[in-house]
Amino acid sequence: MDLEQRLKQLESHHDWQGLAEALEQGLAAAQDQTVKAALHLRLGRLLYGQFLQGVRALKHFQDAFKLNPALIEALGEARNIYWELGKLNMVQKLLELQLKSAQDGPTRLALFRELGDVLSDLGDYERATEAYAKALQSAEGRPTDAGERLADVQASASDWQDRVGELLRTAHESSSAAAKSDAFIRAARVAKRFAPGEYEGVLAQAYAADPTNVKAAAIYEGLLVETERTERILESQRESLKSVSDGAAKAALGFVFAARWAVRHQNVEVAGQLFEEALRLDPTLEPAFTFLKDTYGAKGGDYESVIRLADELSDRAGLDSRSAYLLANAGLLSWRERGDLIRARRFFERLARVDAQHPALVAFEAQIGEKIVAAPSQPSARPPAAPVAAPTVGATPSAPAVEATPSAPPAAELEELPPSEPPVAIAVEEVEPEPVAAPVSVAPASVPAPAAAPAAASGASSAVIADLKEKLAQQEAAKRFHDYVKTLLLLGDAVADPAERAEYYLKAADLYVNKFANQAEAVR
Repeated sequence: MDLEQRLKQLESHHDWQGLAEALEQGLAAAQDQTVKAALHLRLGRLLYGQFLQGVRALKHFQDAFKLNPALIEALGEARNIYWELGKLNMVQKLLELQLKSAQDGPTRLALFRELGDVLSDLGDYERATEAYAKALQSAEGRPTDAGERLADVQASASDWQDRVGELLRTAHESSSAAAKSDAFIRAARVAKRFAPGEYEGVLAQAYAADPTNVKAAAIYEGLLVETERTERILESQRESLKSVSDGAAKAALGFVFAARWAVRHQNVEVAGQLFEEALRLDPTLEPAFTFLKDTYGAKGGDYESVIRLADELSDRAGLDSRSAYLLANAGLLSWRERGDLIRARRFFERLARVDAQHPALVAFEAQIGEKIVAAPSQPSARPPAAPVAAPTVGATPSAPAVEATPSAPPAAELEELPPSEPPVAIAVEEVEPEPVAAPVSVAPASVPAPAAAPAAASGASSAVIADLKEKLAQQEAAKRFHDYVKTLLLLGDAVADPAERAEYYLKAADLYVNKFANQAEAVR
């Protein structure tokens, strides 16, 4: 089987980790620069799309363009990530680099128009005017709003109010969320110059009109981070989620928000909570599960919770192709991380009904030396899976971004070549975590019951109880309530005195009711 066949097979089975490894092996073996460039591009897309690894993806896009300057799409992919990261200066550099290679009118029109927007957001109005003018020239009579944007940047002290009023009316009258958000952004740009006090309010309307607008998010979230009001980002996102009634749409929006917390703000606690909420609405969001698997399992050491989550989500997805990814991961984790071949076999028996040729299933069959027979179609008598608790996150909310595969060294910024030489590299800067004012506290919709410790009639040893009490005090001081409630229950199981046990259980029940709104666990 040649490399391309292998890649297609892995892709068809959604074996993303295997696909990443195969692409890396292909890069190591490839001799032709054009082939290597294409593999770099493909690997970069995979790392960002499935693993949310922005920095590593940027490095591969850089290498793709360096090896093959005709591969302009690598610049576009990198630019999209910088928009998500809110790095407008890097967006500007890549647009200018891409314009050096773009030849056809429509492409130059789009790039100059976007460059004008970025320069306006950066406050470089003279160059923004020039970019919009060049966009108009590139239009060559084709319909474009570059002229209207040029009028925005040319507004003066005598007519800016009329301009803002016209844009606000356009926004309120627009039926399209994208058009509404864009009009609000344009109004905010004009207001920023002449009425700075109105800027944030108009920008907030742009963000609320279309929370998926990456430009509105880059500017508005950047403003809130700069002014140390990061908690307002989550408040705005929660308000947007409440306004969505359709489950699939809410899951998609929640995924977008979670990805921003993971990639841009690098807050794994908030990202994990939002990803889990999105998955319960749509179990097919594979990158969300991959993030949780790495956060809760590889980083947090709680593979049991990940396995239970995969089991629950696969049940929700049903025994069809949508559940294959979850079943394969549950089987692999049970086998390789927990060493539980019996449990792993149950997952692989269910996987055999969905995808009998899945690489994970084939590997397990080779391990046990026999062919797995597909599980019967009737539902199993397994108890319902408990929801997964978010892992403990360190005191600093700007912890390094979580990666699903081994991390690579940060990409260094490359110096630009003189104008006389053809561009051969994307200027990639090392992405540092954005400063976050304070950890954002998230009250989850539900908190799982921790695995109960075996009750001892005579109580656990004094050393164990002392250790648990010390942990309890530390968790309470740090307000790590997910762990605090678990330790309360462990102490209740450990102590011998009935009155003391009741005290710990009552505290846990109170938290479940008042902190986590989880009536079922409180009753238990």
